[in-house]
Amino acid sequence: MGFIADRAGEAVSWVWGMGPDPLIACSRQVGQIEAVGGGYRLSGRWEAVPGARRADWFLLCAHTDEGEPRFLVIPRGAARTADTTGNFPTWMASGRVTVDDVFVPSGFSYPAQETGQPAQSPYRWPTAELVRLGATAVVAGVARSALDLRGPTAPLADSTARLAAALESLRSEVGTGTDVRALQGAMERTIAAARSALSTVTDVGRDDRSAADEAERRFVRIGMAVLCALRAQDGDIRR
Repeated sequence: MGFIADRAGEAVSWVWGMGPDPLIACSRQVGQIEAVGGGYRLSGRWEAVPGARRADWFLLCAHTDEGEPRFLVIPRGAARTADTTGNFPTWMASGRVTVDDVFVPSGFSYPAQETGQPAQSPYRWPTAELVRLGATAVVAGVARSALDLRGPTAPLADSTARLAAALESLRSEVGTGTDVRALQGAMERTIAAARSALSTVTDVGRDDRSAADEAERRFVRIGMAVLCALRAQDGDIRR
């Protein structure tokens, strides 16, 4: 959402025109666009896009003939979807998204590779880091909720303290820091603490079938799914 609001301003009144909570599905898989007067013509197929079966809007990546990658915002009605889960769990409502020669106004797109902070950006951090920060916060929140559901048991005390310290460091960096590398390091430490906490919760409650533990296991599955989506294949969230 931050990307759209910051870099595709013309789309804002359309995306949020019907209410404050549109569901936007995003994919970095690559389609094809042709530059035309006033915008682009978009075609392509994006496999296993999380949230595609429930999305109101899509944020899709595509390349021009010159190889320039761009993100384009299109409404659900401009695309066709089909059920495909890929490597995602079924509850993520993943689906294949197909677009056939749809016109997208230039104000509904922006370059995928950010070359610098926009001059009039409302954000202090680069928007790419804000996306990673949001995903990091989701994972940390899920881990903390899973720990809370399990309760203050001895095996979890270290995980709880480590996650709390990582979150405090991340809050400080977000609030007063100016170094992108330092922010990335704080996110990595938070993700590591959250991963450790989720793994510990899973080990401690493996054989417990209570209602609280079922909710806890769902938290763990959500956290692990977001971690998989957040981390690159080489394990570095900065790529």
